[in-house]
Amino acid sequence: MQLTILALLSVAYGAAIKYNPYPVGYLSLKPIADVKLGSSKDAVTMNITPQEQLFYTNLDIGSNHEQVTVAVDTGSEYLWVMDNNVVCENGANCQAHGTFATSNSNSFARDEERGDFQVAYLSGKKTQGIWGKDDVSVGGAMVHGFEFGVAQSTSSKVGIIGLNFPRKDQGYSFPKQLRDQGIISRNAYSVFLNEKKAAGTIFFGAVDHGKYHDQLVTVPVDYDENFPRIKVNGRIDVNHNGNSVDAGTEVGYIMDTGSTRSRLPASYMDTLKQVLNGWYDETWHGISFDSCSQLDSLTFYVNFYGKTIVIPAKALDYGKEGDRCLLQLNFQSPDKDLFILGMDVLRSIYFLVDLDDHEVQVAQARYDGGENIEVFQPAGLERLASHNKNLKAVEQSNSGVALVSPVKLMIMGLILFGLL
Repeated sequence: MQLTILALLSVAYGAAIKYNPYPVGYLSLKPIADVKLGSSKDAVTMNITPQEQLFYTNLDIGSNHEQVTVAVDTGSEYLWVMDNNVVCENGANCQAHGTFATSNSNSFARDEERGDFQVAYLSGKKTQGIWGKDDVSVGGAMVHGFEFGVAQSTSSKVGIIGLNFPRKDQGYSFPKQLRDQGIISRNAYSVFLNEKKAAGTIFFGAVDHGKYHDQLVTVPVDYDENFPRIKVNGRIDVNHNGNSVDAGTEVGYIMDTGSTRSRLPASYMDTLKQVLNGWYDETWHGISFDSCSQLDSLTFYVNFYGKTIVIPAKALDYGKEGDRCLLQLNFQSPDKDLFILGMDVLRSIYFLVDLDDHEVQVAQARYDGGENIEVFQPAGLERLASHNKNLKAVEQSNSGVALVSPVKLMIMGLILFGLL
């Protein structure tokens, strides 16, 4: 999700905002996050679980190790959690995903200089509280003295860990602190959202080569230090019955795991209405048409600098609406210039984010490739995985993941082929 001053520019299911109200009976199963550590600077693995509109993970905070579930968001940059005495506004059940009692943590320190913590959403949701510093752990990898917001009143239901570029006046982010405190070697991470309803992973400081097809392609980020976001140029081609029906134009897309639905240029709405012989449903915000079987002949091709990601229409979010089918997408007029690749599209894309070099790398996501991890080299030595000839390999062991030197790899190869 996009945070601008005190507003998050958002996409929602059922409205042109990021979040929609969660349905009655909404539950979040707390995912298990784990860390893989070796002998030096290594890879931290955050497991993420999709629940309704978001991806969730767990954090341990403070000397009392309180567990808090938060939404994982590449579109915003701050971490904020619920205070144990948070006031839930507008009927929000904001304590359901865990709270943090600042008074119970000996390591918590309020940041008086930053003033109040405030976040306002275009959906009307607001959060107010305080800034503070404390130890934050992702599955055993602890960042000491990390600054985050503690919500004292909110109309949201869950806190957020933002993985976007930090703002100019902020200067820090969770991945950067992992690097600065020697836990990982590079201020970078990789994202695998997995198929619908399946758990995904985020590797801080590493890439999993088993999670993508073919080669990764480097794509520069359209970086603005005053409004930083993971924005890349791309073009979407809509194909129906084997024929291109809308080649689209290249525009900037924000890669945002905190958006449930993608937001595409409005021209695609007209194309989809025509090929599906349907109309745009203003109530449910999607293309309504006769039968979901029509999606079998519809494919989206997302093109980044010569790299094409194939997305079958049925990989997106769709469902029955009475006796009709609804393809759930959001659309935006070109003059707004706020196009988003949300969870629905990003499930088909494996991508790496380099927060120092302002680059991403993309490839077609692979769901059956197992695990093949490489740790990133520090910035300045090598770029990310598409230039990976000097990346450190990773050796699996019962105790975690250990780095393997190039010399050890060579010796292992000689032994394997009977030359030693």
